[in-house]
Amino acid sequence: MNFDHLIAVGAILFFASVLQGAVGFAFTLFALPFLILTGLELTQAVALISVSVLVQVAVGAYQLRKSIAWREVLPATLIRYVTIPVGVLLLLALNSLDKSQIKQVLGLLILAVLLAQVLWKVEPKGDLHPGWKWLAFSSSGILLGLAAMGGPPVVMWVMAQRWSSRQSRAFLMALFLLGVPLQTVLLYYSSPQVIGAALLAGLAFAPVVALGSTAGVRLGNHINKLRLRQAAFTILFITAGAAVVSPLVG
Repeated sequence: MNFDHLIAVGAILFFASVLQGAVGFAFTLFALPFLILTGLELTQAVALISVSVLVQVAVGAYQLRKSIAWREVLPATLIRYVTIPVGVLLLLALNSLDKSQIKQVLGLLILAVLLAQVLWKVEPKGDLHPGWKWLAFSSSGILLGLAAMGGPPVVMWVMAQRWSSRQSRAFLMALFLLGVPLQTVLLYYSSPQVIGAALLAGLAFAPVVALGSTAGVRLGNHINKLRLRQAAFTILFITAGAAVVSPLVG
């Protein structure tokens, strides 16, 4: 990366972190398409994002460590471990496509994730059928390996549990913390030199991510949550829609 490229990547990660800190989601959904626009390969962008996410969840998991229900986290992690390699294989296949095709696929994937969050109203129900657990965590593993987007299926499953906010956040932080290392190791062995450089870049940008997250949390504390969430969804829908449409009109 040259200096201008570094500035662009840093700015994208910063604003993605601000969104994440302010509304509690959207880091990958915002960062991934823009990182592709800077010229990064899809695998590089996913690796860079994964390290950034790892930094975030490591801090969160440590802060919430006393509330982590390991009896729930470990079985869910094992299910994700089975399907993360499937997602990584899909990522490598997608990475071989033309850049315009990659943007379209990512745009459609992001739109699907956003629509699921908007349209699927989840109410706490206590005991769920075990099939929902397998569906949520297996699909999460695939999405994590494919595009570092493993959060939405898990968040929906957690919302259906009668857990406190602290228990829910502790579960999510621990689950994400345990999932990223396997994903990054598999990516690294697919192309050690290229992915290794992206992983190191992710570590180098960790202070930028931390600063953006802190700014986002403060922003979220001073702005109406509903309006902030609506603004975030609007930005993401426009970004995803542009990724889908631009190759068709370019």
